[in-house]
Amino acid sequence: MICQSSFFVTKSGEWIKAFVVVKEDVKGVNTFLLKKWCADRLAPYKIPQYIEFRDMLPKSKVGKMLRREMRSEELKKRST
Repeated sequence: MICQSSFFVTKSGEWIKAFVVVKEDVKGVNTFLLKKWCADRLAPYKIPQYIEFRDMLPKSKVGKMLRREMRSEELKKRST
Protein backbone atom coordinates (compact mmCIF):
# COMPACT_ATOMS: atom_id res chain seq x y z
CA MET A 1 0.00 0.00 0.00
CA ILE A 2 1.37 3.39 -0.93
CA CYS A 3 0.27 6.90 -0.15
CA GLN A 4 2.03 9.68 -1.99
CA SER A 5 1.91 13.30 -1.01
CA SER A 6 3.56 16.52 -2.13
CA PHE A 7 4.89 19.12 0.26
CA PHE A 8 5.57 22.76 -0.51
CA VAL A 9 9.06 23.98 0.29
CA THR A 10 9.51 27.73 -0.15
CA LYS A 11 12.95 27.83 -1.81
CA SER A 12 12.84 24.71 -3.96
CA GLY A 13 9.14 24.37 -4.81
CA GLU A 14 7.40 21.09 -4.07
CA TRP A 15 8.85 17.69 -3.32
CA ILE A 16 7.12 14.34 -3.35
CA LYS A 17 7.27 11.79 -0.56
CA ALA A 18 5.83 8.30 -0.72
CA PHE A 19 4.70 6.51 2.44
CA VAL A 20 4.93 2.76 1.89
CA VAL A 21 3.47 -0.15 3.84
CA VAL A 22 4.91 -3.46 2.67
CA LYS A 23 2.91 -6.65 3.13
CA GLU A 24 4.38 -9.10 5.63
CA ASP A 25 4.99 -11.82 3.04
CA VAL A 26 6.93 -9.50 0.67
CA LYS A 27 10.72 -9.54 1.08
CA GLY A 28 13.52 -7.52 -0.48
CA VAL A 29 11.72 -4.23 -1.10
CA ASN A 30 13.94 -1.20 -0.57
CA THR A 31 14.14 2.45 -1.54
CA PHE A 32 16.41 1.84 -4.53
CA LEU A 33 14.09 -0.77 -6.06
CA LEU A 34 11.00 1.40 -5.58
CA LYS A 35 12.65 4.44 -7.17
CA LYS A 36 13.82 2.29 -10.09
CA TRP A 37 10.31 0.88 -10.53
CA CYS A 38 8.88 4.42 -10.51
CA ALA A 39 11.52 5.66 -12.97
CA ASP A 40 10.59 2.88 -15.40
CA ARG A 41 6.87 3.64 -15.28
CA LEU A 42 6.33 7.30 -14.30
CA ALA A 43 7.18 10.70 -15.69
CA PRO A 44 10.28 12.18 -14.01
CA TYR A 45 8.30 14.83 -12.12
CA LYS A 46 6.09 12.13 -10.55
CA ILE A 47 8.94 10.10 -9.03
CA PRO A 48 9.10 10.54 -5.24
CA GLN A 49 12.26 12.16 -3.91
CA TYR A 50 11.74 10.58 -0.49
CA ILE A 51 10.34 7.19 0.49
CA GLU A 52 9.38 6.31 4.05
CA PHE A 53 8.49 2.79 5.11
CA ARG A 54 5.81 2.51 7.80
CA ASP A 55 4.03 -0.26 9.65
CA MET A 56 0.64 1.31 8.94
CA LEU A 57 -0.99 4.39 7.46
CA PRO A 58 -3.63 6.45 9.30
CA LYS A 59 -7.13 5.66 8.04
CA SER A 60 -10.61 6.92 8.74
CA LYS A 61 -13.41 4.70 10.06
CA VAL A 62 -14.52 4.15 6.47
CA GLY A 63 -11.04 2.98 5.44
CA LYS A 64 -9.83 6.02 3.51
CA MET A 65 -6.29 7.23 4.07
CA LEU A 66 -6.01 10.41 6.09
CA ARG A 67 -3.63 12.32 3.85
CA ARG A 68 -4.07 15.59 5.74
CA GLU A 69 -3.00 13.90 8.96
CA MET A 70 0.09 12.48 7.26
CA ARG A 71 0.87 15.86 5.76
CA SER A 72 0.60 17.61 9.13
CA GLU A 73 2.81 14.94 10.77
CA GLU A 74 5.47 15.50 8.12
CA LEU A 75 5.31 19.27 8.41
CA LYS A 76 5.71 18.99 12.20
CA LYS A 77 8.79 16.81 11.69
CA ARG A 78 10.27 19.32 9.26
CA SER A 79 9.66 22.33 11.49
CA THR A 80 11.36 20.91 14.59
